[in-house]
Amino acid sequence: MERTSRAVVITAPGVAELAQVTVTAPDPGEVTVRAEFSGVSTGTDRWTAQGRFDWGTARFPLVPGYQKVGFVVDAGEGAEDWVGRAVFVASAHDFGDAAAQSGGHAEYSNHRLEHVYALRQAQGSEPGRRFFDPRLSLGISIQVGYNAAHRIQPARVRRVAVIGDGIIGLSAALTAVGLGYQVAVVGRHEDRLAIATGAGGIAIDSASARQDVRAFTPEAIIDTIQSAESFAIVIDSLPRDYGQVVYSGFTPGMPDAWASMTVLQQHSITAHFQSGWTRERLTRVLDAIERDEPGFSRIPTAEVEVDQAGAFFTDLIGGVPVPPASVINWRSER
Repeated sequence: MERTSRAVVITAPGVAELAQVTVTAPDPGEVTVRAEFSGVSTGTDRWTAQGRFDWGTARFPLVPGYQKVGFVVDAGEGAEDWVGRAVFVASAHDFGDAAAQSGGHAEYSNHRLEHVYALRQAQGSEPGRRFFDPRLSLGISIQVGYNAAHRIQPARVRRVAVIGDGIIGLSAALTAVGLGYQVAVVGRHEDRLAIATGAGGIAIDSASARQDVRAFTPEAIIDTIQSAESFAIVIDSLPRDYGQVVYSGFTPGMPDAWASMTVLQQHSITAHFQSGWTRERLTRVLDAIERDEPGFSRIPTAEVEVDQAGAFFTDLIGGVPVPPASVINWRSER
């Protein structure tokens, strides 16, 4: 059935509002999902809303967001068995009057089954109960950090430095600690760095990062910032011939500025690149979140009430600091 839905709508670059969009009846092989929580990527969602996400062409008006959890409430032909199930979903189908890029920040949305992941949590529970761990709605953000830590080839690596204390950096640090590495996290937020130290890591203030990371003598670095400054840390700190760097995430508008392949080659540093997801990797990470391995519950979520979602995105677009693990609570007005 066709329905209307509340959604965060970017009407033009830099302009956000909470508005109504049209959700068409699901096509064959699609399901309609009613959101419980949608996870905010404070980097990608900001750049999408600003019109700066250049991995594709933005079509305004658009609904941003690529990760959420909820219940299947309708299904097209061939997907009927999914109705009633608790799911995580990624990219959505376009709305009747707005593009989906990738359409997650909407109360209702349609998704092809290739973007639907069944959750163990509370399968069979009454839909009215609050049972989802909100962190599940940040599954893709968390899996970028999780997979960055797993990209490191462990031979000759004992110490790992993580540059950045956002959700990707913290997820990478917790995962690296769980893998048995000595970990240092570079950041400028005391509360976030405390998460790393609470898990057994070391905190390094961004103001002294170049000197302190070099003193830590890492064999591998996970760079979630991807800037000229972080590249200087990589070159200053990693050993020649067997050092490793994992570039993790997306940086807009700077295709060449934050790293030189020539310099990396001169130092014989192995570079890994992590950005998207595969079904197998995301399934593994959602399972890890549900099991609280390796301690992702240490990362506190900040819930945004749905009636404040438009104002929240206005702040995000404008550069106002927001918590790194923010989620929109779509149940808050039901």
